[in-house]
Amino acid sequence: MREEVDIDLVRFLSGNKAAFERMYKQYYPELYNYARQFQIDQAATNDCIQDVFIEIWNSRKRLKIKSIRPYLFTSVRNKITKYRSKSIKEQLQAEKYHQEEFEVKYNPSLTQVESENKLELEKRLKKGVENLTPRQKEIIFLIFYNDLNYSEAAEILGIKVKTAYNQVHKSINDLRDLLIAIFILYSLNLTNRPDTSFLNQGNNSRKFPDATNF
Repeated sequence: MREEVDIDLVRFLSGNKAAFERMYKQYYPELYNYARQFQIDQAATNDCIQDVFIEIWNSRKRLKIKSIRPYLFTSVRNKITKYRSKSIKEQLQAEKYHQEEFEVKYNPSLTQVESENKLELEKRLKKGVENLTPRQKEIIFLIFYNDLNYSEAAEILGIKVKTAYNQVHKSINDLRDLLIAIFILYSLNLTNRPDTSFLNQGNNSRKFPDATNF
């Protein structure tokens, strides 16, 4: 998939409209999901994404892009910042709003835990996810739900790769007790066992429990 996209990127930068349209169709859904996490309405979300694609098409001859996915995510994020701002001075406030308002909601129906303690566990897990910092939520969304690597996520957020690793590690640690509790309940139930490989700190797997707001 990545190889095909790189070929389309080269063709797009050369002015190939068909390649541009393929890129738009491929990346629009995940860009839309990402933008909606910032709690802007549907019309504004569509406008921001479409503006980004219009701008990159019009400026394609000047662009130097090595990887299109992080570039698009960064562009959409910046576009939303500008959308929230009425002046250059207010852009810092808009960026602060991103950090305060970015939210990935936990959907308890996805756990499928069959237990008399299910409701109480769902409440605790939901609260645990909600207690993550906005930056933790956003970086988890980028890495685990959009399959971006740490370097790409760091580029989008404007942070160091080491900081990205630390944020994810802290998030998993913050939820570790709750995740272990879910594993125990699944084990007792003997069915629908979850993949708990992410509980191993030495494992580089990027598994994470499902969350939905998209």
